[in-house]
Order: sequence, then C-alpha cells, then structure tokens
Amino acid sequence: MKKRLQKIIIGALVVVVLIGALIFLNLSTPGETPQDQGIRFFAPEKSWQDVKSIFIENYYSSYTIVFGDDGYTIDAAENLPLDLERLSSSRYFFGRLNAQFVVDDGEGSAVYGLDAPRATVTLTYTSGQTLKLILGSTVNTGTYVQVVGESSIYFFSTAQAEPFFWEPRAYVSRVVTGRMTGIIFERAVFEGNVRPEPVMLEPNPERELSGVDYLVVLPRHRVAGRAAGILTSLSDIRALEVAYLFPDERTIEFFGLSSQEAYSVVTIEWEGNMVVFTASEPTATGHFYMMTSWLPVIYFMDSSPYNNEFPLLWYESLYQDFLSTFILNPVFDSLSEIEIATQAEVHTFVLSGRGNYVSDATNGRQIDFETFYPLFRLLATAPNEGFFEEELPSGVAHIMTITYRYADTGRADSILAFYEFAPRRAVGVLDLYPEAIIRTGYLEEIIAFLIDL
Repeated sequence: MKKRLQKIIIGALVVVVLIGALIFLNLSTPGETPQDQGIRFFAPEKSWQDVKSIFIENYYSSYTIVFGDDGYTIDAAENLPLDLERLSSSRYFFGRLNAQFVVDDGEGSAVYGLDAPRATVTLTYTSGQTLKLILGSTVNTGTYVQVVGESSIYFFSTAQAEPFFWEPRAYVSRVVTGRMTGIIFERAVFEGNVRPEPVMLEPNPERELSGVDYLVVLPRHRVAGRAAGILTSLSDIRALEVAYLFPDERTIEFFGLSSQEAYSVVTIEWEGNMVVFTASEPTATGHFYMMTSWLPVIYFMDSSPYNNEFPLLWYESLYQDFLSTFILNPVFDSLSEIEIATQAEVHTFVLSGRGNYVSDATNGRQIDFETFYPLFRLLATAPNEGFFEEELPSGVAHIMTITYRYADTGRADSILAFYEFAPRRAVGVLDLYPEAIIRTGYLEEIIAFLIDL
C-alpha cells in the first residue's frame, strides 16, 4: 500500500513538472527570441500558384502586386520594368508562408507591437479567399505576427519578415541599359561638372578606310580612336539597387542629378532615338546615383570595374581619353599632298592614288609607291605618348611641321608641328593646339627616312 502511494505521489510530481515545463516553453517575453515551438503553415492547402495578389502597407508605402498568367504588375511601379526573377521568388515565398507559434496569453496585441503594426499584408488567392496578417515589434532575430481574426501570436524570422517591409522599388529591374554594342551613334555628347568643356562625337566618314568609327568634333576636330570603347561602356549597365521611383525636381536635386549639379551627363542619338544619362559625383567609396531620360528611376551605382560587365568608362572620360593612340592617323586615299618641313629643307609629296608614283615637287623626282608608302605609314602613326595639358612655352625650338592637304578641296589642311620642350621630348601641336607628347627619336627617324628616300 505504501509503495503504491509513493508511485501515485511520484506520478503526480512528474505531471506537475511537465505542466510547468510546457507553461515555461509557451510563454515568451516580448523582446526575447521565442523558442522553436512548432511551425504553423498559414495556408497549407495552397501553393505558390494559388497566390493571385498581395497588398502590402508599411512605413514606406502601400502597394499591390498582381500575379497574372500573362505577367506581373505593381500599381506603385506602373509602366516600369520589373525584376521578374525576384517577383517569381516572392510569389513562391508568399505561397508557403509559415511561422513559429509563440503564445495566446491574453495580454493583448499591444505587448507585441501589433496595435500599431509596422506592416499589414493581405494575400488574395485565386479561389477568392484572403489571408490578412499584421506585423508588429521586431526583436533581435525576427518580428511578431498575427493573423487578423485570431488571438495567437506568431514569429517570423528576419528573412521571412523582410519582404513585407520592402518598398515597390525593390521589385523594379536594376538593369539600366541592355546590349547596345554594334550601334554607330549619330551623335554623342559628354558633359557635366567632371569635364572642363563638352566633348561631342560624330561618325567618322572614313571609318571603313581608317578603322576608326568616330571623330571628336568638339572642342576640336580630332580622330577619336578610343571612343568606341567608351561608348560600349554604356551597354549592359547594372545598378546595385533602385534608389527612388518617380522623383520630382526637388528629389532629383537632392540626389545631385540636376542639370547644374550633375557630375557626368552623356547624351546619345541613333536611328531616331535619344537618351540622356545623368550621374552624380562619386562618394569616397566610388558609389554614385544615376538616372536616364528613359525612365523616372534613380539608381544606386558602383563605379568599380569588378561589379560591371564593362568598366564604366563613360562616367569620367575626358577629352583626351577619346583621342587615338596616334596623333592624327590620316587616310592615304583622302590626301592630295603631304608637306614635310624640317629645319634643313622642305619636301612636298604629290599623291596620285594608291599604287601610283609619288612626285617629290621639291626636286621633281618620281618615287614609286612601294618606296614611299613606308614613309607614309611612319607619318600616319605618330604616337600619342601623353596628353600635353600646359601652355607651350615661348621660345621653344621648332623641329618639324607636317602638313596634310586633302583631295576634297573644301576640307581644311591638317597641320602638325613639333617643338622641343624637354630633353628627348617634343610637343605635337595639331592645328595650333598643343596636345601630344612624343619622343624626339620618332622625328629623327622621319628625317633619316627622308635622307635615304
């Protein structure tokens, strides 16, 4: 009898301990992370394909995403390109909503921040059924959640709760431009506070002969041998994130994108199309904001070449960055005469077409084409070994002047003069503008060629 009584008492104690443990596990103090007390699937009979729409209202905005058979739409991002991959992932996530069960303790929703929710969410299914959630206080690893019409409190992890606090911009595509390679632009203008003067490009009418697609026409007429690479960098631009939708003038000014404050502005035109790229000044970390005239969207960018398919050369390119690696690079078939004036003599070569004799008008000699053409190639490939950004000092010694006259009599001569300004260094002055640094050894090579010709 005594042993039987002991067993009853021990059993009762075990029951009390178990009940106490259950109470302890089910009670969760707001501000602490709840323990894993079971998973609640809010719509276990539904799949992601049953989600028709979701309405989200949070501190930042309110918007509805509609998941249609023929595409997705967001009312707060109307007519903007959407991130379909993120939307598809979100639809799957919304169709499998689940949370940890916390407690139904009768303390009221205010304890968990649910009387002033940070977000309210309404899921609508293709059947017409709805599920409405409110999201309250956030603790260190997640957010308290309640189903409208129920007293139970649930818990979303940080990853689960985050999409409900997103703004519509999170679903807008971060693709700024698509593939634009292979296009010959009719005009490209580079402006903005990063540039002391605008740079304008136009197609090179001799591009098939020279292999150079563009000419600089402003601030000076030059061969733009490196322009194609800079223009290619306008292709396939990707933003780190979308920063703002439908900005007004004050917002544009706030982001440093007004016409007066813009750091870099690029306008391109082709086949009846025109687009303007506007970018702000970079931060110390190389980030900046930009927008295009295509869309009312401000993007957050990273200028690092490691985060872009093409380095963003367009962003800070200056006049000298467009110039060819050769100072002039003339096309033989467009020329009628080449005059070379050294300190000792002047040679005027009269050209009569590729393969024909070249006349040296200075001494009346006829030079066969195969003998002269290596000299032409040497002249045409005068290397641009550095951009000269200073005023040419007075009194510098003249070394040589090369004048190119064109078969098109309406085209002005190109005059390239060289002056010594440092030991073994000369400045190339093209059409009165000092621009290129070159080794005097190159000029000595031309003089030696003339002597042997």
